[in-house]
Amino acid sequence: MSDREATGSPRLTVSRCLRARFHESRCARCLDECVHGAIHLDGVVRIDGERCRGCMACTAACPSGALEVASDFLPIVERRPPTDALILGCTRHPHEPGIRVPCLGMLSEEHLVYLFASRPEPISLVAASCAECENAPAVERMKDRLLRLQQLTLLPFADRFHFVTVRPETAERRYDRRSFFTEVRNKVVSQVAGTVASGPASDPERARSGVDFSSKRIPQRCRLLAAALPRATPDQARTFGDVLRFRMELSESCDGCFGCVAVCPTGALESSSKVPRLNEAACTGCELCTEFCLEDAIRIHPKGEAANGLG
Repeated sequence: MSDREATGSPRLTVSRCLRARFHESRCARCLDECVHGAIHLDGVVRIDGERCRGCMACTAACPSGALEVASDFLPIVERRPPTDALILGCTRHPHEPGIRVPCLGMLSEEHLVYLFASRPEPISLVAASCAECENAPAVERMKDRLLRLQQLTLLPFADRFHFVTVRPETAERRYDRRSFFTEVRNKVVSQVAGTVASGPASDPERARSGVDFSSKRIPQRCRLLAAALPRATPDQARTFGDVLRFRMELSESCDGCFGCVAVCPTGALESSSKVPRLNEAACTGCELCTEFCLEDAIRIHPKGEAANGLG
């Protein structure tokens, strides 16, 4: 796929929907995020094709990867020449920005962190047509995510991302010897991190056909965060991990049934000798394990949040 093509339409994988994996799950993040009333949760998630406008806001909200943009964002950005300024625009925009996505509203917190860590220069988001677009509310919610990241991390996200009404001139980046090899090293490390984090690929067609509990795949957003951390400074990486990664608090009532391990859609929970063990890099904070546990033994918290007990 060309950098100048859309990254795809919403991809629904039913087996990854929390409501499909556990019928008592109360997850409604996609429904809450959809500004067009195109999401229905009658049993499991369903998309109304006549109402959907392709803003992809649901993909920025879904914690399990049940709803994702069809094409992976990471390789599209990685293959951009390091000398090119990073410009993102919508496929509906009449100009030709460097990277075209279905809608800027699809940019999750993980997308924004990855872009922030990838380039030290300002990142241009071409928003010339956003104000009149029917997907404008989705873009405004993306801006809210940008401001939330700035508030939580105390890093200059608002300064790094520029919303522009015309495509800016492409600025060539110039390197001395040291900065050139630093850029090459960061690109290699980022690609390796993304590969390691992605794990074995599942069969999307099989997953869409029914509830396959063996289908465990780390969502694109987790892979973006894994690729971002090696490119950030150590302090930034620690901050991003505290904000966007999660930790598990397990009470003594856990009976070691490992039902949570089976129901987890990303494989973040692993079997150990007596109790489940959490792989932080794979956890999206969906809290399906908390809902599923009959002993009420599991709590999931943001990694940087102080432990407050289970009471």
